[in-house]
Amino acid sequence: MYRQNYILRIIFPVILCVHFLGIGAYAQENNSWQNQLQDVNISSEEVRQNFGLTWPELDAVPRSNGKKPFERWAWWTERRTKPHGTRPPSKAWWDASQELKQTLLYPSSGPSWSYIGNEDIPVYGGAGRVNNIVVFDGGWLACAPSGGLWLSDDEGESWNTAGGGVDELSAVGTTDVIVDPDNPNHWFLATGDGDGATTYSIGLLETFDSGANWTTTGLAMPEGNQKIFKIDFQPGSPNVVYVCSSTGLYRSEDAGVSFNSLKTGIVRDMVIHTDSTHILTIALDNVGVCRSVDSGLSWTNIPLPQSEGLGRMELASSVSHPDRIYAFVANYFAQSTMGVWRSDDGGVSFYPTMLRAEGGPNLHGWTSDGSDYSGQAWWDMCIAVDPFDENKIVLGGVNLWESNDGGYSWNCEAHWSGQGEYPQVHADQHGLTFLSDGRLLVANDGGVYLRDSFGQYADKSDGLDIAQIYRLGLSPHRHSDLICGTQDNGTSLYNSDGWKRILDGDGMGCFFHHLDSNILFMSAYYGLLYRSTDAGRSNTQIANYSGFGINEVGNWLTPWLASPHNPEIIYVGKKSVYRSDDAGDTWSTLGTMSDTKADAIALSATDPNTILVAKRDELWRSTNGYDFTELLNLPGETIGDVLISSSDSNEIWVCFGSYSNAMQVWVSYDGGGSWEDKSLGLQALPVNTLIESPDGTIYAGTDLGVYKYDEGSGWSIYGDGLPLTIITDLEIRTATSRLVAASYGRGVWEVELPSLPSLDLTALGFDDFDQLQCNWEFSCAPTFLNTGTDPALSVKYAVKWDANHTEILHEFNPPLNPNETRVLPLSSHQVDSTGTRIISIHILEVNGNLDETPNNNSVYESCTVSGLGYRGTLIEWAGCNAEDLRWSLAFEGASSDILQSTPIPAGDTLSRILCLPEGCLVLQWDDEDGDGWLDSYCDEAGGFVWLSPFDEVLASSENSVFSATNSFLHCVNTPWCYSDFDGDGERTVTDLLWVLSEYGCLSGCTADLNGDGLVTVIDLMNLLSSYGVSCY
Repeated sequence: MYRQNYILRIIFPVILCVHFLGIGAYAQENNSWQNQLQDVNISSEEVRQNFGLTWPELDAVPRSNGKKPFERWAWWTERRTKPHGTRPPSKAWWDASQELKQTLLYPSSGPSWSYIGNEDIPVYGGAGRVNNIVVFDGGWLACAPSGGLWLSDDEGESWNTAGGGVDELSAVGTTDVIVDPDNPNHWFLATGDGDGATTYSIGLLETFDSGANWTTTGLAMPEGNQKIFKIDFQPGSPNVVYVCSSTGLYRSEDAGVSFNSLKTGIVRDMVIHTDSTHILTIALDNVGVCRSVDSGLSWTNIPLPQSEGLGRMELASSVSHPDRIYAFVANYFAQSTMGVWRSDDGGVSFYPTMLRAEGGPNLHGWTSDGSDYSGQAWWDMCIAVDPFDENKIVLGGVNLWESNDGGYSWNCEAHWSGQGEYPQVHADQHGLTFLSDGRLLVANDGGVYLRDSFGQYADKSDGLDIAQIYRLGLSPHRHSDLICGTQDNGTSLYNSDGWKRILDGDGMGCFFHHLDSNILFMSAYYGLLYRSTDAGRSNTQIANYSGFGINEVGNWLTPWLASPHNPEIIYVGKKSVYRSDDAGDTWSTLGTMSDTKADAIALSATDPNTILVAKRDELWRSTNGYDFTELLNLPGETIGDVLISSSDSNEIWVCFGSYSNAMQVWVSYDGGGSWEDKSLGLQALPVNTLIESPDGTIYAGTDLGVYKYDEGSGWSIYGDGLPLTIITDLEIRTATSRLVAASYGRGVWEVELPSLPSLDLTALGFDDFDQLQCNWEFSCAPTFLNTGTDPALSVKYAVKWDANHTEILHEFNPPLNPNETRVLPLSSHQVDSTGTRIISIHILEVNGNLDETPNNNSVYESCTVSGLGYRGTLIEWAGCNAEDLRWSLAFEGASSDILQSTPIPAGDTLSRILCLPEGCLVLQWDDEDGDGWLDSYCDEAGGFVWLSPFDEVLASSENSVFSATNSFLHCVNTPWCYSDFDGDGERTVTDLLWVLSEYGCLSGCTADLNGDGLVTVIDLMNLLSSYGVSCY
């Protein structure tokens, strides 16, 4: 591959930048909100106004017609533009990232960031959105919308960021990538979020070392949400590159050094005829199909019969029959399916094979039969043709659809929730790629799926660390537990059971109750608020967005938080601020402010009456807990976050979503009367979140990582190893002295705070702890984390229960180094009585010295210890819609449970040993949607079987319906096992002594084995015949 003079590479991008600043005559003729969204000269307010004319606020709230994708775009854009301002300048981010990258190539001696989640795909959840998957000889390349480019060289068994090293693409959207057929290390990358536009787009990037280093090409996108949808080499000519973008079609004849504009408009897709490479067929949103027979020098409009009102289109051609081209077309207004058109002559003409208006299915909707009228075509829409069969087509909208007869008839291939007999695949499909052997790769909101040759789907997303997180919360008591709200993948909780999704939709603000980590607060879009009192097993809605007062529509990301003075007091910011004094049961409205919706709230740790509320570029303050006054003399930039000093309620820190110098962080020391610029050391990029550590240090999360403030020198990057990513939230885990960061595209990370103690261990919890234990004893294995700076050689800890405790000294071999975690050996402990109790671990000494930070030394669990050796088994298998089905085990008549279910994925089976105490126990199943184990919605039944220690069926159910609850009673009496009188599961000397102690008994005999009412030599002989034989 040749390269032209380097001077061309410098000069020509300037010409293309000028072109990108104007979107051309086409866009000015079409004023739909979809087109305005692509036009960098139109403010987000104008786009929002036009969208509102199309879909009034309350009419568009449901999950349809593109409302949710639009609000995602608006949230990201408005956080980074002043009111009625220009779109975010992507070039500013790229230039700043390249400068910072040079610094990060030389790690400092400071702390290093560690990735902490989600480490596994959450049960019922997904890893994160993927826009496209490209296959080449070196593996699979997955394009993430704001997590960069990922590579798997083992068919999705593992994933790594492409290129390794400094992860410079983590804030950049990626939509397509092509690999040079002459040089497998040379790639072109289409940046920007092609479907969502919720991240930075730099233009076309290039690498010669498989992603280790990237440079810009002659096609740059310096402003706003311009996007590249598709890139391709001309077959047989790798120096010729075509680019489909939101501003037109471009062609390079010098391997990306320079580009010529071939067609203006929103060119969504393109087909290059493989036998006649000068023939191009393109899809223009809201216009139609155009064809060129001279490599794009001239164009002919190709009519699509019966396509009035068309919007987005996607094209696909057949590898085996290149004259066969399909057009998948959506209605621009409803964002649902218009139809499928087909060409058999290489794009010269098209005819419809399926029309929605004539009774065809809606391939963009939610239902498996295509009967609904919803759709969000500008968010999820893709098409692919089987390389071996030109009549076999797969389409993606919310679900996957397939035709085997050239587009005439369609069947649901996979469903977002597994409706009917269809397999379950995560919702919202973005890319489809056939492998050379006919298997199919699917890119969607959950990650990457593979359909095998038998039609079975497997989630291949584990290891894709691309979660787009809005907010996170940390448990104040369990020092590794956290909760986070993510785009597309709901709210996920991490605890001792691993990762699991506990709320669907888009997860937003979330936090733990300060005094009880089982009480969770979580939310979805527009201020849809929930509370859980059982660690996410169930939840109660405490506010919505369909009414007035607390139920008015809030922002896409509605701020809410608990008072630092009383965890029962909750504040929510919508147009007004609402307060609850009873954890969300009732609400009151605080004083009047503007009608602008709230973006952030801050509460004072020293004064319960001081409240700050940020509303776009406005900042309001209350000093009496009710009335608000607007603070003046701020710069007019959109406010990212607000912070009140923990030591002085008059010290206010404000950060901004600005690209102007000295507009990143301001502070007031007099309650907002005057302001000082505190931006020194920060790039001229948005700052999204602020937090104060216990020692008073301020940290900032920006569009380019995390910074620490020093009064003398200003801001500096904090820690090594964090990707160059957008930080959306920061929290302090005080017990372990960790700063935890949520990123928009790279999950959750943590780093040590400065001034760590030299010797410090944190009790994280119990490893694989059984909450039902047998035979008057319990066993536990604690997990410890070294949160100090020195290695731990030994630890002394106490295991406590009831009024008893045991001290254990453990020598670490090898030493437990800083930031390492280790599970200690299992220890067993006798109890004096049966029943439920709290088992706790307390660190006493480290290396023979008292632990310096006692607030992280303890952890506890609940445990029910039985006096019996009765070990039954509960086997459950999850149907395809098992998210709302759960069970609990309790003594009959008791108000509290002794054991609860944990989530298991659809189709999985879980077997659990139940070490049951004496008495009657109730196994109660609860189901929110009332179809029990039938799962009539998706035709894949679940069920359970409860077995005795002898594998007798005590209770079972499968493929059955119950309305809300279904309960099963079983009583355990002694002896539960023949001749085992003490119930420990073994026939030993204690049982022999039992018989001897009752020998000669004439009535009320417990050692009567033959049922004659007496204890005689016959009973003794019966016992001896089974003596030494286990009940198992």
